[in-house]
Amino acid sequence: MEYGYVGLFLGSFLAATIIPFPSEALLASALGLGMHPVLAIAVATIGNFLGGMTNYGLGYLANSDRMLTRFRINTERIHRWEVRSNRWGYWLGLIAWVPIIGDPMLVILGFLKSRFWPLCLTVFIGKLVRYIVIAMVFYAVS
Repeated sequence: MEYGYVGLFLGSFLAATIIPFPSEALLASALGLGMHPVLAIAVATIGNFLGGMTNYGLGYLANSDRMLTRFRINTERIHRWEVRSNRWGYWLGLIAWVPIIGDPMLVILGFLKSRFWPLCLTVFIGKLVRYIVIAMVFYAVS
């Protein structure tokens, strides 16, 4: 518990952004070291949520005429993603915790400028439920 809750927060944040590792294992380790379960779940959720929303912000900033031209992004492909995004929109935030697809999906939702506050709510709920389930499984098997 050398880094404690700060380490859990930073690890959860980074796991949702640039460093690919399972934050679930980080939470299970924290619980195994005796951290308070509610506080550990809250810290991990907030860290991972903020990391995910950082991805959204990067996508949001990337959607400019300058970036589209510079990287020769296919506007037809963007239109197809917009149609999908309009269909599911911020509800996709509920699955933003899914490994491999969740983080890039938030970048795309930012790029498409999906509604921010509803997306925040669904991303937070999805990540919170995931960590609650991880904690429940941890305590059930330990």
